[in-house]
Amino acid sequence: MQIHEHRVEPADAEQFERAAPAQRLQWGEHWSFDFGVDREYTLENEAGLNDDPDDRDPGGFNPDAPPIVGAQGDNDFASGFFGIRHNRSVWEASTRAEVRKSDREDQLNFLAGYAHQLSDGTIVSSQLQFLNSERADGSNSISFDLRVAGALQPTEGDWTFLNRLDFVVTETDSLVFVVRERKLVNNLAANFKPNARNQLA
Repeated sequence: MQIHEHRVEPADAEQFERAAPAQRLQWGEHWSFDFGVDREYTLENEAGLNDDPDDRDPGGFNPDAPPIVGAQGDNDFASGFFGIRHNRSVWEASTRAEVRKSDREDQLNFLAGYAHQLSDGTIVSSQLQFLNSERADGSNSISFDLRVAGALQPTEGDWTFLNRLDFVVTETDSLVFVVRERKLVNNLAANFKPNARNQLA
């Protein structure tokens, strides 16, 4: 665990505390778990960073500037995560969930991934990521990304192929307008190396 207190005198007499304990546990040969929390909040704010800007005493500094270190006065937060990983000799799977609560925005993030080595030099993988964000002004956004990838790198051969396919969905609701986007993106890279001195990509 780490506890941090920040002091800048005399113009920015602000103090905050941050605690971020994290732990990883290994269970047997193939399972591992990690979890943790992170919290930061203002203990004292004599400079009045949360008050009306017209009532602040700049004291030679810009009263509208956020603190250099720590959460901005009105954006204290608390977050936590939990993850599981399972691995075998030729494949691996993992998942992770994260929650973040703050004065300005709440977020929920979920990730899952899988990778499998089919043979020497041939690997396929997939990844799923979901992010939901709700802001204090009532707006919100959602993003979804499903990724499938493959790599062909034979130990003997002149060619190497890397391919990644992404299906992305995003939706943003700003209370004034709604934006929805769906896209399918494919990235292919090929490399030809006939000898040690020549290469074409």
